[in-house]
Amino acid sequence: PLVIPPLLQALEDEDRRVSETAYMGLLRQCIRDPTFAVSLWKSVQGESSRAQSLSSLDAEEQALFQEGLALMDQAKWEEALALFDRIIDAGSELGDAYFQRAQALYFMGDYDGCLRDCQETLRRTESHFGALMFAGACYVQQSKTVSYLACDAFSRAFAVHMSLDFI
Repeated sequence: PLVIPPLLQALEDEDRRVSETAYMGLLRQCIRDPTFAVSLWKSVQGESSRAQSLSSLDAEEQALFQEGLALMDQAKWEEALALFDRIIDAGSELGDAYFQRAQALYFMGDYDGCLRDCQETLRRTESHFGALMFAGACYVQQSKTVSYLACDAFSRAFAVHMSLDFI
C-alpha cells in the first residue's frame, strides 16, 4: 500500500506516458491481487464518501447505518451485515446501504453476494468507485486465471492502440 499514493499522483501527471504507465501498473496489480484493489479503494476514499447523504433514510435507519459503519470499522462483518440487511429490507433505495453490505459480504468471502450488491449500488449510482473496485476484486477472487488472461489481453490492446512500449 505504500506504492499507492505515488501511483495515484502519477495518474494525474501531465506527461501522458507517466499517467498511462501508472494506470497500467494499477490495473495489473488489481488483477493480480484483489486485496490491492481493496487497498486502493481504501486509500482514495475519504470520510466524505462515508458521509454520503443519508437524507433518504428515516432517523432509525440513519442510526442503524452509522452503527453498521462502526461495526465495519471493527471488522464485525456479520453484525454489520445484519444492520444493512434491515435498512435494505425496509425498502431503502440508498446505494451506499447496498455498497456497505457488499463490503461485509466481500470480507466474509461471499463474492457472489458482493457482486449482486455492487450491481445494485451501480444501478443507483453509476460511477460508484468503491462498487466498481469491489466488483473487480470479486471477479479476480472467483477466477484468477481468466482475470489474468483478461488483464494480459487488455494490456496488449492498450499497447497496440496507444503505441505504448512499456508493456
